[in-house]
Amino acid sequence: MRRYFNEKIDLWAILAKLIIIVLLVLLVFDYVVYRKARETDLQSFVNISKYVTSHTEESVSCWIEDASKTAEYIAEADIIIEACVNPYDINKRDEATEFLNEMYEKYDYNENVGIVLNNDEVIKLNIDGSIIEIESNTVFMDSLDGYTLGQRHDTMPYIEEAFKENNYFISEVHSSDKRERPIIVMLVPIKNNDEIIGAAFLALKVDIIIERFLKTNLEGETGYVFLTDERGYIVAHKNTDFILSDGFKNREDFKESTKRIIEGQTLIESSLYQKDKYYYSQEILFDEDISQREIYAVFTMDNDVIFNSSRNILWLITLVFFVGLILIVFTSFNISKNRYNYKREKELEEEVEIRTKQLKELAEKDSLTGCLNHKSLFAVLDETIANSKKNGFVVAMMDIDNFKKVNDKYGHPKGDEVIEKVAEVIKNSLRDDDIVGRYGGEEFLAIMPSITKKQSERIAERIRKNIENLVFEPEIFNVTISIGVVLYKNENAIQLVNRADKLMYEAKKKGKNQVMANQE
Repeated sequence: MRRYFNEKIDLWAILAKLIIIVLLVLLVFDYVVYRKARETDLQSFVNISKYVTSHTEESVSCWIEDASKTAEYIAEADIIIEACVNPYDINKRDEATEFLNEMYEKYDYNENVGIVLNNDEVIKLNIDGSIIEIESNTVFMDSLDGYTLGQRHDTMPYIEEAFKENNYFISEVHSSDKRERPIIVMLVPIKNNDEIIGAAFLALKVDIIIERFLKTNLEGETGYVFLTDERGYIVAHKNTDFILSDGFKNREDFKESTKRIIEGQTLIESSLYQKDKYYYSQEILFDEDISQREIYAVFTMDNDVIFNSSRNILWLITLVFFVGLILIVFTSFNISKNRYNYKREKELEEEVEIRTKQLKELAEKDSLTGCLNHKSLFAVLDETIANSKKNGFVVAMMDIDNFKKVNDKYGHPKGDEVIEKVAEVIKNSLRDDDIVGRYGGEEFLAIMPSITKKQSERIAERIRKNIENLVFEPEIFNVTISIGVVLYKNENAIQLVNRADKLMYEAKKKGKNQVMANQE
């Protein structure tokens, strides 16, 4: 400091400038800490959301699958088939009705269990002295003491779907006629000698979803999960006033959120009733043979709760800021001339750290596509296999069809562009937790943990279609891809990849541009 005195520099001017500099540094530091805390809070919300929505998705899917098996059991029961074939036989009708009542009592999620006939002529039945006309597509038997007998309500326009060779059909959520509660109707065709003679239906109570899966607040009064469908309606919610409410569906603040959910956005920030909120959504993946409905599990929480920790940190760092300001006034004179050297040293350390991180990323990722490279891909695959006792997984081998012709006709730069865009389509078509790597050349390998084979085939087909729709300019051409999908079966990484590779080549032999999967 002697040099500063020798040059007669005003000490207070130095202190003033130093205080200003330190204040600015503290402000930037406080801002960075606060932003980092908010990012951590948001990530915590995402982690909770993933758990809750995944659990809800699994629970609802299993529930629907169990119900479908019940409906199939009813449709295939001899006593039901005989009653449909002989609708005038009162003994057979009584036996079938008793059977329906037993199925109704057995499962508490049934609003109604019944049979619909696919008859050409009107059937007139004498029920307790009253003549009931059973037209085609009207209720022939039910578990509600005949409440819906001979009826076909405006809320049931989907009955004909059961007679179109569908294995199953699930209606949209709507209000039941007897109790005005939200229900989903599942229908399974009844066949006699390959002829569809009717359909068994289950009216499933949506209340059961609410009671079993949705009435748990994870964070005070603001964190909860609800279900919405492709129409934008709330179909399950802890507040039953919101279910199938046109008024709530058409609220501008909620309408925009559901629109973005249906478009496939996972994490959404929006507002409801002037409350800032975050929504995290996950589509409930039903088996394709059971339902084509689109239903989404959505977890939401108020921003006040999500960012409570970062808000407390903001108050803390503000206090630290003012305490630091007081300390600076009394200690700034003693700041060492080595400050610059220390700062430079820290900068060099950060540069080295950044450079080390960049080198590590370059070593793990393919430079053209940003996907994992071959070595890193196998490391992830080995780790996935090691954890496979907890969760099953699927791998998909993908190869661009006729890629050599692209290079030969349009040149290698255009070939690189094709590989890069195909990789981008694959990544965007997979789920958040799925992993994709460049296996080599124009081949890619995707690892899909915690998934069924059926669901993985749907994702593979989505990848195939999205790549088929790619258009490359200015030459205007398309490419296709062949995919082999296999489920892990207690083997090592090389054996698993070889199985997927063989299926992929089988897809190429059978005409390319298709998905091949083991039928096991």
